[in-house]
Order: sequence, then structure tokens, then C-alpha cells
Amino acid sequence: MKLVGVTGGIGSGKTKFCKYLADLGAYFFNADNVAKELMTSDASVVNAIKQAFGAEVYLADGQLNKPYLAHQAFALKRSDELNAIVHPAVYKETERQAKLAEKQGFALFIKEAALLLQNGRPALYDYIVWVDASVDIRLKRTKKRDNVSEETIFDRMDRQANLEDVRHWVDEVIINDGSEEKLSLLAIDFWQRLVTH
Repeated sequence: MKLVGVTGGIGSGKTKFCKYLADLGAYFFNADNVAKELMTSDASVVNAIKQAFGAEVYLADGQLNKPYLAHQAFALKRSDELNAIVHPAVYKETERQAKLAEKQGFALFIKEAALLLQNGRPALYDYIVWVDASVDIRLKRTKKRDNVSEETIFDRMDRQANLEDVRHWVDEVIINDGSEEKLSLLAIDFWQRLVTH
């Protein structure tokens, strides 16, 4: 089984690319979704977040108080603190699910993570893909998807790595500036090259 890390800036279409690969038979691990899950289901993560950000970070039903946490992480610039708590748990879960996927006979394990290359190239992966698109396209997609202001999107873009800085760690760049059909064809081509060779 090959382990593939997929990353790229906000609005680049990395999730869609991964979903196309999942449709072809890849095991898809979405780091964002897993992180959100662990923040309410993993007792040690929950306790660490409460200690760092206060009990009001959780609602009475145990769900995250998202506006409060977003304010803490982004407005008060404490996202590094949050990541330091959540990322190790996500990494452990990545390893657990990768072993499971291999046992189940998957040929490709795809992990999508926006911050995959934040601290260098992780040793775990056989192949790193960067999904890219122009800033205009990414802006338009994110505005439509998240219904947020341009200022918010640019702020998020600023916090993410850009391709020039991490190019030496990336094995392949997928340009997603066309239609969804074009992206699905790129995913098919990628699948064939990695799985059949």
C-alpha cells in the first residue's frame, strides 16, 4: 500500500481530488474531519483543550463552542496552541487507520491535510501531492463554499504554506483551474500511475 499526502491552499480543491480517488478505491483520511471528531471524542484531547482555552470552549452537550474557539484560535492568534494539542492525536489516528487500510487490502491511503508540510515533509508518506489553483479561483470557491468575507479568506491563506516555500518536499503538483470533470480525469490518471505501476 502506498501512503499519499494531499495538501494545498484553501479553495484549491484538494478534498474533491481526494474524493475522486476514494471513488476509484483509495482509503480517504480527511485530517480536518478527524481533528474535529477527536476534539469531542478523545478524553485527553478534550481535557487539554479545556485546560488551555477554558471550560467555555465546550457547550453543555459536549459539542464544541465553535465561535468561541475560532475567536481564541484566530482572532487571538492561538492556533499554534490548539494545533499542538490536536495534531499529535491526529497523527496517531493516521497511523492506526493506515494499518487498518493495509490489512483491508487498500492499494492507496490518501491523507488530506492543509498543514501537512507545516513542519517539513513527514516521513510517513511515499508521495506528496499539492493541489493548486490561482488565487482568484480559490477566492471564488471559498467564498461560495464558506460564505465568508475576502478578508477572512486572505487571512486563512496567509496562515497556510505556499507552494514556493514547500516545493522541494512535493512530488507532484495538480493544477485544478478547470472543470470538475477535468479534475476527475487528473485523479484517474494519478490513480493509474500510482496503483498500476
